[in-house]
Amino acid sequence: MATCLTICVSNSYGKKDSAEASKYLVAIMRLTAVIALAGGVILYFCARPVMILCSNQKDTMDMSVAYFRIIMGGMVFQSLTLMMNAALRGIGKTKITLLSNSVIGVTDIIFNYFLIGGEAGFPALGVAGAAYATVIGTAFGFVVSLFPFLGHKGFMSLTDKEKLKGFSEKEMLRKIRPTVLNLFGENFLMRIGFLVSGVIVAHIGSFNTAVYSIGMILMNISIAFGEGLQTACVALIGRCCGAGEREKIPSYLKTALITGAILAVIIASSYALFGEEFFGFFLNDKRFTNAGSSVSLIVAFICIFQIERSIYIGAMRGEKEVVIPRRIATLCVLVINPLLSYVFGIVLRYGIWISIAIDQVIWYVCTRVSYRKFLANKMK
Repeated sequence: MATCLTICVSNSYGKKDSAEASKYLVAIMRLTAVIALAGGVILYFCARPVMILCSNQKDTMDMSVAYFRIIMGGMVFQSLTLMMNAALRGIGKTKITLLSNSVIGVTDIIFNYFLIGGEAGFPALGVAGAAYATVIGTAFGFVVSLFPFLGHKGFMSLTDKEKLKGFSEKEMLRKIRPTVLNLFGENFLMRIGFLVSGVIVAHIGSFNTAVYSIGMILMNISIAFGEGLQTACVALIGRCCGAGEREKIPSYLKTALITGAILAVIIASSYALFGEEFFGFFLNDKRFTNAGSSVSLIVAFICIFQIERSIYIGAMRGEKEVVIPRRIATLCVLVINPLLSYVFGIVLRYGIWISIAIDQVIWYVCTRVSYRKFLANKMK
């Protein structure tokens, strides 16, 4: 829903229609609040079964259940902050989203210090203290993100009756339903694919699983850069479409691709040069760091395809095309990656990372070709 809100708000911003943007914001905020509250309550009472399913460790079960319940109890703050930040990105207010996330991080660290060990007169709550610190941090971030939407001065408002005049929640939800369902389907099917791949990885041995887990941290770092550029593309291209300035889209896309390529070279160089040291932070074992060094080189090769793929996906989403990315993601994550992981990791025993590299290249090629076709059809 956050991606959907960025798409809709950026389009409205391009049209300079603050009333429409405000209505999208209110509709999605209300829907998010209902889902977050209902989901939080259900997961609060189902905490123990969920923890047993995830990791049935008797020595940590009570602590994990307590932690999970506290986090789920405060999930509404995190969910609503995510929506408001998505709306702010849609109109280019990224400094506020940076401030909000920074406040969350700093507040979390401060209250971790106070509540885990019981410093400065606070109670020593241990693991529960870490959970409370997370909830308090998200609550502070929620306030920071909420402030720009109060009153009448901003482009969007949650309280301006004039901008919300004639608001129909059913009508707004009807408009966003196709986009939300496609994005939800994409994320849901990708999670299933990741789960299947995780099951396969669990059968390659504890040593290889440990190397895989650390390697995925490196992959997630490069993905974060790609997702940042993807969000920029969604906002800028959505704005162009709303304003009827499609001629600016190629320039924005070219700039994003060049920026992505530069970032990919820097990241890949860092992985190639310091991969062994990175793995050494987790386990100072020669065999482990040697394996990590090889994995780092593969991740360095992969990151350019990850970042550039994310940019093309952002370009399509900015033009409200969400079906093509969903189909490609489903094919690559739910079908190709698990199949290749099984063949290379279990049958041939060449290593799970060969399959990941092949899958990422296929995903990039399919996305790039599909975007070119999509663009050609738009130009007709």
